[in-house]
Amino acid sequence: TRKRGYARSVGELTEGLMALAMPIFDRYGEVIYIFSCSGLLATVAPREETIGQEMIRTAMDISHAIQGRLPPGFPG
Repeated sequence: TRKRGYARSVGELTEGLMALAMPIFDRYGEVIYIFSCSGLLATVAPREETIGQEMIRTAMDISHAIQGRLPPGFPG
């Protein structure tokens, strides 16, 4: 998860569903939101890398807009 930059769930709670998620931090480095994307495994899996990279970019944009700060040791 840390190496990828996001968490992933593949059919863990619902068969055939895949989800990607990551935290968004506030100005104190505390989690304020969870940013996630979920869909059918057959749709999300082939696009995982692209979706994940776009989510990381968007999460960084949101963090910048709200003056968020990554906690020490968090990849980014």
